[in-house]
Amino acid sequence: MLYVHLTKPNISFSSQPISLAVETQMRTEEGGVAITYMSPNTQGMRILIGNSGNELYLQTDAKHSSSLQNELLWLSQTGALQNLDENDISGISTLATSTSEITYSTSSGGWEAVSLPFVATQTAQEGTQATTEAASEQTEGAPSQEAQSNLECAKEGASGSDECVLAVQPSPSDFIPQFAPLCTVAAVLLAIIAALFMRPQANEQIETHRILSSPTRMEILNELSTNEKIPTDLSSRLKKSKATIIEHLERMQEAGFVEKVQTPGKKFVYYRITSKGKTALLRSAA
Repeated sequence: MLYVHLTKPNISFSSQPISLAVETQMRTEEGGVAITYMSPNTQGMRILIGNSGNELYLQTDAKHSSSLQNELLWLSQTGALQNLDENDISGISTLATSTSEITYSTSSGGWEAVSLPFVATQTAQEGTQATTEAASEQTEGAPSQEAQSNLECAKEGASGSDECVLAVQPSPSDFIPQFAPLCTVAAVLLAIIAALFMRPQANEQIETHRILSSPTRMEILNELSTNEKIPTDLSSRLKKSKATIIEHLERMQEAGFVEKVQTPGKKFVYYRITSKGKTALLRSAA
């Protein structure tokens, strides 16, 4: 995984611009909020961004390190990240290709790779302590059948007997090589299934974002929210050519934001806003 601690002074984070642009999953954390979304810039790039107290952070898969620069630019342009300039973005993106954790150093005045020797040492100490405690518990408890058998073998060996064979209890780690290929295949299959399910949703989010990024299309939705209208009326009210209005209407009809209303006996074709279009309009106004 790739972690970026956005600890440079004055950098601020707002989840609202992201929520308006793409579908998100939000959760409240101590002193802040975290938001997860699929990037509209890189298909399959999953982003977790948020703040915990005074610290901001961003997390994504390390394989997307080369796409991090475009993502940070988009977050800055939408207003989700403020006071993050091009030098910051360039420094973070350069480090992302060679390290998995990045933070800002006030002493050097730049972005640096993070080294966490204390965490590694602490983990090793905890592992050693757990092994010692397990051995202590086995010593204090009643001897197992294998231990009793081994003890008897040792006594017989001391008396000159060669017929005794020590009993060895298999370790769980002995079975790992046997199941490793199955686990790998299962992981690959799950990844393929997840990608197949997520791809249509990601494509739809990207297309929705592109459609609603046009001020003209938002104006058309506003006009249709009051009443059904023909392209000529929209052209007159919005001061745009009829051809331009029809082109925008066709794009929005394909995406499900508007629909045609053809009345028998009338030569004019009206357009009206759909429930999906109303939802998009409400979200843009929030």
